Amino acid sequence: MFMKSFTALCCLICLLLGLPQLNAQTTFEGKIVLDLDNPARNEKAQINWLIKNGNHKLTFESKIESQSYDYYIVFPKGSSNMEMVTFANGQSKHYSIPLSETVPPVPITHYEEVTNTGRKKKIGGFDCEEVLLKSADQTSFCWITKDSELSMTDLPQMMQAGNAIATLKVKGFKGFPMALSTYTMGGELLYSQEIRYIQIEQVSDSEFEIVK
Repeated sequence: MFMKSFTALCCLICLLLGLPQLNAQTTFEGKIVLDLDNPARNEKAQINWLIKNGNHKLTFESKIESQSYDYYIVFPKGSSNMEMVTFANGQSKHYSIPLSETVPPVPITHYEEVTNTGRKKKIGGFDCEEVLLKSADQTSFCWITKDSELSMTDLPQMMQAGNAIATLKVKGFKGFPMALSTYTMGGELLYSQEIRYIQIEQVSDSEFEIVK
């Protein structure tokens, strides 16, 4: 049950963040906290995400319907695997999973229309601009900031499907996506993601060690 739910959550993250490189060379060191929402599965999650020297650690507090799941995933720099540790009934389990197996067969969305709406607001303390992306069957709204030292290439490889952020890059948009929500053409929310805050801080190397 857990692995099935984990796969679904991975699918959601892939759809939301659409970014191509696990080991992008960023000088950022610190923590990002974001919320995910997948109404179709009654699924919500908070993610605490640590970054240092090309290493990533995502700690999940996920709830699907009435069931809670706590686990973390480490993406070691240069590794073709991700390392996941789950917690249940007072015990932990470790899984080493090839990155090639973490991206579900999510259909690529081809956005025919990409425009800056002119709307602006603050998210997580950063000034953001809204970009509208429209395809034949869905509409996405992405809020981008240019005030963070992070960019669109600073997120893990498992977040590469869905095509929204890849489309923004091709269209010449620069910055870091602070929020993204996608709707059906009928206006039903499919999924959303929003960063609560970005905090520059020292991160211990021990955070990326896996205790087996």
